[in-house]
Amino acid sequence: MRLVALAKKISRIGFHKKNGPKLVELASAREQSVDALLQSRPDLAGFKGSTKIPAHFLSVKNLDIEASGVENGHPYVRLRSGRIFYGLAQPESAGRAYDLLADLLPSAVKRETMLLAGDIAFRYIRSNYLKFLPKQASLAIEVGAYHGIKAIRILDQMKDGQVVAIEMMPENHELLIKNIEANGLAGKVIPIMAGAWNEKLTTMIASNGYQKNSVKQIDGRNWSKEPSIEVNLDTIDNIIEARGIEHADFVNFQINGAENEALQGLRRNMHRIGIMRIIAPYSRAGASSVAACEETLEKMDCVVLQKSEKILIATPRKNEEKYAWVRDAGSPHELDTSPFL
Repeated sequence: MRLVALAKKISRIGFHKKNGPKLVELASAREQSVDALLQSRPDLAGFKGSTKIPAHFLSVKNLDIEASGVENGHPYVRLRSGRIFYGLAQPESAGRAYDLLADLLPSAVKRETMLLAGDIAFRYIRSNYLKFLPKQASLAIEVGAYHGIKAIRILDQMKDGQVVAIEMMPENHELLIKNIEANGLAGKVIPIMAGAWNEKLTTMIASNGYQKNSVKQIDGRNWSKEPSIEVNLDTIDNIIEARGIEHADFVNFQINGAENEALQGLRRNMHRIGIMRIIAPYSRAGASSVAACEETLEKMDCVVLQKSEKILIATPRKNEEKYAWVRDAGSPHELDTSPFL
């Protein structure tokens, strides 16, 4: 069966002797035949470079962008909806991806804004996670908010409410605040600089930049630099109590392998939680993060409404009937776990 599928794919994209394997791979990444690729980009004939292009970069072609550029060292992208987002200066790999896709993208996308545009396509536009947000939600918590793009999308969906955005890394937290202020959302999106953990402490962590940060080493990721950044960790219990939160309708966890400890830090206030979406695609020392989280949830008298290899959708057992609709809300979609660079 695999050989038949491969033969069909080769036939579709037009493999023949004059096309090297890299050109065939590139055509596939661009969702084109080789002939269509060469017609639109004759400059890529004989291409032999890297074809590693994150799938979300191709989604940039569907963005409704008004403008993009660089302001005070930070790339920005303004959507026609009025939302504007700032990001970090991008690595050269994002620029190379732009070079291979430029003719497919909106003209407002610039080479230096490719990473940010892809991040917006991933976190703001492709918003599969919103189907798990209760319709009458008025308060959400995003654990691992990065630059706030997803937190702002959740707020836009609620229309009238608040999002508590928890982010550990100092440079990410700065951009989280910048995006909140640029969109006039002070008091609506509440930034908190902390890493979610099972106790309150200050520690040193290693960081490879962007989203490559974790309190603990995770399998298959070479994030093992010497610890060089001091971060504050806290429990979600403490954060909820400090802000006087009575109920959180939706909590989204995406924190690079620390999801289980974050759940353990929610023991006192689990009864205040509605739906939890826990993205745990990694493993630590060979142990699956999803399995560890599922075990912790069971101990905390929670029920898993949906699960996949990388994602859990759960709620306290007392809410099982109230949120039974989540079981029929569709797949959690593994693609929602895909990191960028």
